[in-house]
This record gives sequence, structure tokens and C-alpha cells, in this order.
Amino acid sequence: MFMLGAVPANIIWFRIARIVRAKGLSFPFWNYAMISGLRTFHAVVRDEPNPRRRASHKRLVAAFYLCFTWCLIWFVAFVVSGSRS
Repeated sequence: MFMLGAVPANIIWFRIARIVRAKGLSFPFWNYAMISGLRTFHAVVRDEPNPRRRASHKRLVAAFYLCFTWCLIWFVAFVVSGSRS
């Protein structure tokens, strides 16, 4: 169940990275600097003049947050269920 969120989250992460790097900004390759990467992406979304593209970027980051939340929930469920035995 965890992988149902992890695979799409990584695909979305690389799409976000491609968008940020196309603007000439730095973006971390791996998820270890996720907060700074998302902060940079939010800055790109705010500066986007095209409303359709801005809406598309907002949907992309919302999908990332959804997948990340899914993974976090299942990770916590795994940890909690493992501690019972």
C-alpha cells in the first residue's frame, strides 16, 4: 500500500524538479531537501504569469502532497502494527 503513494510521489517530484530547473533555479535531486525544493516550486508558481499553467502547477503540487500524505499514513500504520508483536 505504501508503494501506491511512493511511486507517483517520485514521478511528480521529478516533474516538479524539471519545471523549477527550466526556470534556471536550483532544485535538490533527491527528497532529502524536500522543504527547500517545495519552497522554490511555490515561488515558481507565484511568479507564473499564465493562469492555466499556474493552475496546472498547483494541481501538481497538490497531487504530490496527497501522495506524500498517503505514504506517511501507511508508514505510521506499519510502525504501529509492528510494535504490537
